Amino acid sequence: MKLRVSLLAREAKSNVDGTFDIIGGGVTEFKVAGGYLLGAPMKLDFAAVIRVEMDDKELDTLRSAELTVMFEGQRIGWPQRLPLAMRRVEGEKRYYVNLITELHVLVPKTGEGYIQVVLDEGRVSAPHMHFRVSF
Repeated sequence: MKLRVSLLAREAKSNVDGTFDIIGGGVTEFKVAGGYLLGAPMKLDFAAVIRVEMDDKELDTLRSAELTVMFEGQRIGWPQRLPLAMRRVEGEKRYYVNLITELHVLVPKTGEGYIQVVLDEGRVSAPHMHFRVSF
């Protein structure tokens, strides 16, 4: 298994033909508009896009990806575990799995965070996807 893409986007969606559409891909800063009460949590809406390549020998085992949101040293919510499964197609040697996860995260203040992705029970390394929240 190989990680091919990991990024944050303002919006992303999967298509039935195996492609995906991204708006605001590579976003790292979220500006919070006015209208928030002091001390009230701020809602962030964004997507994490992960693209993984597997070869035909890796299809026989169910694998997973686990996403965790960290903000200012604290975990926000619970990790999301997503299955990585593909259907074998005669003649194919490489398979691609696109994981598009919409995240709706409440953060308590401005600051910095990241999305941690663990692939295949930690056997495949993935860099953190960092972000910043500011006014």
